[in-house]
Amino acid sequence: ATAGERKRHLCVVGDPDQSIYRWRGADLHNVLEFERYFPNARIVTLERNYRSTKTILAVANAVIRHNTKRPEKVLWTENEEGPPLGYYAAETAEEEAEFVVEQIRWHMERDPQTRVAVLYRTNAQSRLFEEACRRAGLPFRIVGGFSFYKRTEIRDVLAYVRLALNPWDDESLRRILNVPPRGIGKKTLEALEHLAHTAQLPLWDALQLALIERRLPERTLESARAFVQLIERLRASVQQGTIAETFRLAIHETGYAYALRERTHWATDPREAESRLQNLEELLSAAVEADERGETVREFVDRTALVSDADDYDPNAPITLMTMHSAKGLEFPIVFIVGLEEGLFPHARSSDDPEELEEERRLFYVAITRAERQLYLTYARTRRRQGEPTSTTPSRFLRELPPDLLEDLSATTKRSADTGPTYHSIAQIEPFFRERDRTISLGRSRAAAQDVPRERREEASVPVRPRFPIGARVRHPRYGVGQVISREETDAFVTLTVAFPGAGKRKFVEGIAPLELVS
Repeated sequence: ATAGERKRHLCVVGDPDQSIYRWRGADLHNVLEFERYFPNARIVTLERNYRSTKTILAVANAVIRHNTKRPEKVLWTENEEGPPLGYYAAETAEEEAEFVVEQIRWHMERDPQTRVAVLYRTNAQSRLFEEACRRAGLPFRIVGGFSFYKRTEIRDVLAYVRLALNPWDDESLRRILNVPPRGIGKKTLEALEHLAHTAQLPLWDALQLALIERRLPERTLESARAFVQLIERLRASVQQGTIAETFRLAIHETGYAYALRERTHWATDPREAESRLQNLEELLSAAVEADERGETVREFVDRTALVSDADDYDPNAPITLMTMHSAKGLEFPIVFIVGLEEGLFPHARSSDDPEELEEERRLFYVAITRAERQLYLTYARTRRRQGEPTSTTPSRFLRELPPDLLEDLSATTKRSADTGPTYHSIAQIEPFFRERDRTISLGRSRAAAQDVPRERREEASVPVRPRFPIGARVRHPRYGVGQVISREETDAFVTLTVAFPGAGKRKFVEGIAPLELVS
């Protein structure tokens, strides 16, 4: 018998509404079935909250009530009522980040001592918020990980591109010569280092010499030759292709993404591999954005180097960026929960697993209850996937919120120059789910349009002349003057194909790419 059974001196603390580590082996049933194993236990339910406002707790209670595997519990507080939750639907993920930073700036101007947290579901989401904070000159810190451009997989892929830009970059060559593993191990690198030192050559030239003079074992020679050919292809892409094309090569042709997907001995943890792949997808999105700004590969790589060198964060910075999992146990006066989209939050892998979905809802509950005074919820109508703009569907969690406790900031904060407000209110989210039948829908449903006020529908029905019609001549800062040859329109964005005399056909997202009409 255990000491607890002999003396009945056993105290267990747990909150079934905050169990968010199932993927690490945490078993919610340990709490739910505790009374079955210890029928005489006295249960003390802690429902009073000393942190948050009544409004924040009312929203948290409304969300977690949708979970079925939980004992009844309702948080309450004697704190003030507090303001309604701010809700914002951005047109793009970039705009979402800008909105969040502008709101943070507004709060900090009124209270320089305030502390703010931005909570996201996946680490890859941090990039846009890091960059928006830097542009605004606002100090921030990352909790539970590294800043985007300091992450291992990002630095590895950047090293490939740096080597393509400058083959005599010994540091980059050392970093990725055998990453992912390709049979060029430590002994081979030591032999190449010795040859480089003896012959007074850069490491790249020593590698070329070793190939010519066959100074390596036959099997290693094959791997080394394939590596050199890979770098030569990357060099050609740097000279002739776009930034996105170059990084796509560096991610896929190198075998890096494959090694992560297949979880080889180099990256065996499935969650870590998934997170790294998401980071690489976000890097590709950053490359596409750089193309649209008209940057060169070298300019983009140099800019990421400057960002990395400057990322010595002040641990006391007023802005904290972190995943929702990292936020457990912490509290902040102001909290932003971002990326509330199906497939992102709740995560795509939870869609077919009721227990996973309930855990995602518990995670949302934890995120909501990190806020003391003010809470904002945001999502983007379009987000880049593999560098391409893709329509999103609002998170199902949004329709579980009490509408009377939410303030829709979308229409009042930013208006479209042509058609007025362009965002959904909470009331307009429900039609997405009626028509999607629990599957992810792309674009705005016909049912959603029926909930838009009549004046808005009539206004939207008035034809608006395209800014860049087919046949228009446009100027791009990198590619020069070209002609629009096609327009592909969806509910969320317009993709233009422009033919440039010296650069061929290029695709751009209207309103994002730096294009201007040429009269």
